[in-house]
Amino acid sequence: MIEPHAKEDAEAIKGIVFGGGHAVPVTLVPVDLWNSEKLNNSLRDIDHAIDAGHYNRATTLTYTCLEGLYKAYVRKHVANQAGLTDLIQLCRVVKDDIASKLKLQGPYPDQIINAIPTLTNAVANSRNGFSEAHFAGDSQRWLALFARDMTNSIGRLLLNFI
Repeated sequence: MIEPHAKEDAEAIKGIVFGGGHAVPVTLVPVDLWNSEKLNNSLRDIDHAIDAGHYNRATTLTYTCLEGLYKAYVRKHVANQAGLTDLIQLCRVVKDDIASKLKLQGPYPDQIINAIPTLTNAVANSRNGFSEAHFAGDSQRWLALFARDMTNSIGRLLLNFI
């Protein structure tokens, strides 16, 4: 509410509360709004959260970013599934559609397409907790970094199709 009247003060408050990022982006966006700039802005917010040590926030922002990308992709390419809201289901539809299109072009590296559900499952399952034993108590940080990097890669892949 104060941003229109005191933009610098509002930004300072956001920096304290959100680690330099912004509130969780709304994921119900028109297809034409998902572009490289929006992805870069989302990744910047994730980086700010990581830099501030807000790893849960970074993971939440990653979830939101993936959800927005998947919904945009589904609305454009698999419109009959546009009513889906579950991240895992959206991911499956996106992965299957891209794989079917790539198969028509000939052989392609399955590992690249399989990265889509790998990241999605890691982010979605993080809400249910996971073992910190493998990361010496630093699991949220590692997940946040992994999720940010994979979101960048998968986002750029999806933007080629959007």
